[in-house]
Amino acid sequence: MIATNFKHFTKNTLLGFFDLELPSGMILKGCTLHRKGDDARWWVGLPARDFKKEDGTTAYSNIIEFKEKEKQYKFGDAATAAARQAYEQTPQPSRDRARSFADDSAF
Repeated sequence: MIATNFKHFTKNTLLGFFDLELPSGMILKGCTLHRKGDDARWWVGLPARDFKKEDGTTAYSNIIEFKEKEKQYKFGDAATAAARQAYEQTPQPSRDRARSFADDSAF
C-alpha cells in the first residue's frame, strides 16, 4: 500500500489529503491524514459522501466499509503507516510562499 499525491493542509486534526494505492491496483482518492492530542494518535479518513442534515449542518456518510473489524483495523494501520511516510517525505509549503499566493491580485 502506497500513499501518493500528499498535499499538506492543516486544520484541527487534519494534516493533509492524499491518494491511497492498494496492492490490487485500486486507488482511493481523497483520503485524509489526522493526528490528535499529546499522545499523537494518528489515523486515516477514507473518502466519504457529505450531506445536509435537517438542521442544515453537514454530516458525512461512509462509502467504504469492512465486514470484519479485525480487517478494518489491519487496513487502517497499514494505511496510516503509508500516509505518515508520505507526510514526512513531502515538503510543506513555506508560509511566505503560501502568503504570496494569497496576496496575488491576479487570482
